[in-house]
Amino acid sequence: MVWRDIDINLTKQHDGDITSSTDIDAVKSSISNIFKTIQGSRRMVPSFAMPIHNLLFNQIDNLMLSQLRSLLLNAISMWEDRIYINNLTSTADPDNNRVNVHLEFRLKSDLDDRVFNVNETLVMQ
Repeated sequence: MVWRDIDINLTKQHDGDITSSTDIDAVKSSISNIFKTIQGSRRMVPSFAMPIHNLLFNQIDNLMLSQLRSLLLNAISMWEDRIYINNLTSTADPDNNRVNVHLEFRLKSDLDDRVFNVNETLVMQ
């Protein structure tokens, strides 16, 4: 099975079209889009992504990290049905108003049962 998604970096091809990512890169790109898109900003699908704006300007503490983890898990389960989540961790970087997120997952269709990772930094301002 071949999956396609828009390249997260919006790199242009020689003909001016945006490059697409395929297979595992498409899945990783999709997850990154879920993490980085603010809910309501996608015109035709305003419910896409996660309502991270609910946590903006909150103190980055254990309670906020727990709420963020719950939002991330709900958004991933809603918008990315090609994966099983093995582990999701988040670590605070309050001095820079950031949260580092690490997702470990497997593809539902992968017969080799390989584990993949996505690491993202979310700016909380």
